[in-house]
This record gives sequence, C-alpha cells and structure tokens, in this order.
Amino acid sequence: MPGLYPARTRHYDVRLQSAPGPILSTQLYFQREARHAVDLLFRRDLLLKIRGATQGWDATFNFVLETN
Repeated sequence: MPGLYPARTRHYDVRLQSAPGPILSTQLYFQREARHAVDLLFRRDLLLKIRGATQGWDATFNFVLETN
C-alpha cells in the first residue's frame, strides 16, 4: 500500500505506452480513502477495482490505448 504525504490521497503513479504511441501518465486511486475530498488531483473514474483474495488483495483497472 502506498504511503501518505501532505494533501494527497493514496495512489499509484502509472505510465503506459502502446508502441509506437504516446506515453500515458496517470494515477490510480484506492476506494474509500478519506483524503479523496482534499486531493485536488483525485478523479473518481481512476479508482481501482479491489477485491479480497486468498492471500492479500487483487486490484484491476482496464486501460484502452490507441495505436497510431
């Protein structure tokens, strides 16, 4: 789990590229975090889908990258 720092909610930084396309840089967020309300960069459409697993947690997010 990512750590906390001032004025930000927990998130993962993500960079993706579908060669030879442009690089997508974004952030993925965790559900039910109190700091969503104060994080000016938070976007609800970038919430991870998290579920319990046998050992820990599974998280998914579907990206669609356009190829040139």
